[in-house]
Amino acid sequence: MDKIESKQINCPICNSQNYEIVYKKRYKMWSKDKLLVWPAQQVICKDCGMIFTNPQPTKKTLERFYKSDMRYGEPSDFFRLSQIEFIHNNTSENCKTMFDIGAFDGMFLNIAKNKGYNVFGIEPSEEGVHRAMEKYGIKIIKGFFNEEFLNNFIDKFDIVTIRHVLEHIQNPTNFLKLTINITNPRKYLYIEVPDASRPFTDNIADFFSNQHIMHYTEATLKNIANILNLRVVIVEKLQEIPIIRMVLKNEKIEKYSLKNEYDINKQIMVGYKSRKQDFIQNLKSKIKPNIKKIILYGAGMHTTQLLQTGLLDNIKIDCIVDSNIKKHGILFEGYEVQSPKILREKNITVLISSIPLINAHTFSV
Repeated sequence: MDKIESKQINCPICNSQNYEIVYKKRYKMWSKDKLLVWPAQQVICKDCGMIFTNPQPTKKTLERFYKSDMRYGEPSDFFRLSQIEFIHNNTSENCKTMFDIGAFDGMFLNIAKNKGYNVFGIEPSEEGVHRAMEKYGIKIIKGFFNEEFLNNFIDKFDIVTIRHVLEHIQNPTNFLKLTINITNPRKYLYIEVPDASRPFTDNIADFFSNQHIMHYTEATLKNIANILNLRVVIVEKLQEIPIIRMVLKNEKIEKYSLKNEYDINKQIMVGYKSRKQDFIQNLKSKIKPNIKKIILYGAGMHTTQLLQTGLLDNIKIDCIVDSNIKKHGILFEGYEVQSPKILREKNITVLISSIPLINAHTFSV
């Protein structure tokens, strides 16, 4: 097993080198037939309270990770509709154009189009770009939103949306500077990110996972807005899930001193680590000691998260199966995904990797 490439960085908000390590986890990541190990650690800046991964994975490592990430699910349009409603209710009536960064399959933009907006977007996934055109007739640029893209792009928009993208960006301040370049004066940016002040622990997924390299609270987002001279229009914390929504206006404001929430965030991380350990130990106690070999059913993100917990380290995985024929033959977590037909040939315990079952503690099935 090889270690992934990484590099040390300063705080992405205040550029301080004064930070404290508060959480560590060892992640495994398959790249083709090669197993890589990432001893990831989360740190807190002592001068502003920002929580971030340090050292950071290199650009090459991130590209390798996202190429191996498979998305086949069909998201509900209810959540996308609530995003559009929030944006519509908190921006001016004369906003007509919208640009979505990380548009994936165009569902969000299609809802916005039906609301009356002229929509456009960018998405690195070829699958997403194809589905947006095929399903909704929406043209999305294939690529990454960066300086290279902006060199050949002159359009500006009334609303630029950044939904669950900023937590993946290594330099969020510079990234948002780029988004300002395509936002009309006195118009709006919409940001939506996981809320690091309310990390969940009763789930096999790690809130501070290897997918997210920046972790935001309301205060850290406001600190970034202050640095960039953007006016905060409204902030909303969803009650049912730990998510922050924020609308910013592209107009100059008077700068003020950054808020330092180091003490608050340190206590959040200490509490998270303790509760997460208790949750994993409780799940381990549910595994029957006589189970030595299993077939895993489900080649998706939930299985990836399950394997990262270490719960199955002492159990041999015979193979991984999935009903989705698009996945058959693909190498997933080091295993070639098989058709469920193989279950007829094997007399081995099957563990169905699904969110309801895992969280209901059914390892003993």
